[in-house]
Amino acid sequence: MSLKGYGVLKSNPISSMVASDSTHLEIQTVDDEKRYRIAVNVRSQTFPPELRYIIFDDFKHPITDTLSKLDDGFTSIQSSPQSGGLDYIRGNLFDYRDMKLAHHISSSDNELLDSIQKYVNTAISTKDAQIYAFGQSWGPENKPDQYFGFKPGGGIHDIHMNQGNSGKWMDDNGVWQDGGMFINFPSKDKWIAMFFAFQSQSFHTDDMSGDPISQFRQSDEDAVVIVAGLLNPVSGTQSISILNTTSGTIDLTGWTLADSNKNKLSLSGNIGAGDFKAVPVTGSAFALPSSGGIISLLDNNGMKISGVKYTSDEFANKGRTIIF
Repeated sequence: MSLKGYGVLKSNPISSMVASDSTHLEIQTVDDEKRYRIAVNVRSQTFPPELRYIIFDDFKHPITDTLSKLDDGFTSIQSSPQSGGLDYIRGNLFDYRDMKLAHHISSSDNELLDSIQKYVNTAISTKDAQIYAFGQSWGPENKPDQYFGFKPGGGIHDIHMNQGNSGKWMDDNGVWQDGGMFINFPSKDKWIAMFFAFQSQSFHTDDMSGDPISQFRQSDEDAVVIVAGLLNPVSGTQSISILNTTSGTIDLTGWTLADSNKNKLSLSGNIGAGDFKAVPVTGSAFALPSSGGIISLLDNNGMKISGVKYTSDEFANKGRTIIF
């Protein structure tokens, strides 16, 4: 199964408060037509309560170009690579191993809450800042909002990873439906990005269901990595360079590179221990557009081994090989 009502809410923040049970930061936002509440988890209701999180103070990713073109209000998103949804595993938004574990949590001591509030309060005082919250919508309710009192109540929650769950939360699993929050300061051309996950969630999931998978070996991760790309050649073809980080030769039969739309480019041959291999981008639907994109490396079982992203600014460096 998957989330119902998944999408992104674009609106302007006007106030915030901590939920009565201290599990969420509640943010009141508004667009030209109505008000909303964004409920952001800052602790888990189950043990262990501390969340994993990562916050980027100056986020660079092609998704921000897509977000800036959205209309105000809620935009429904289907769970597919082309839809504009988030996927912590397949979207190459960040390396999950860089996520931090929030320090000890109590009602008065919450590192994650403090970090989010700092950016939200700045956005509120700036006046022209916009929040883009990915998650599951609710409402309109036939009653006032329980925290801010506007009527009808409604907003968005599940602002966190929505795959890799086990047990009673497995019904929420799905791909390309993760939550997250972005804050844009247009006058500074700056984006803040925040991503959250529960400690119980797996970062290796099935491509169809988003359920945890057990056959992935941790030692396979980064066995081969994408290290560079000639994206905008002066002449000739684009190419992607990969590196074998292991102590043995790897047969690349069945391995593929995947683009933002999950179009595949097949690999072949062997790559020796410590060797680089330049893969030309030819004769395939696989594409590296000038608007920016993502590149993923999949092994012969379809498991993601490495992933990178690039922006339109990086692509603009004609003839320059980009180091990822």
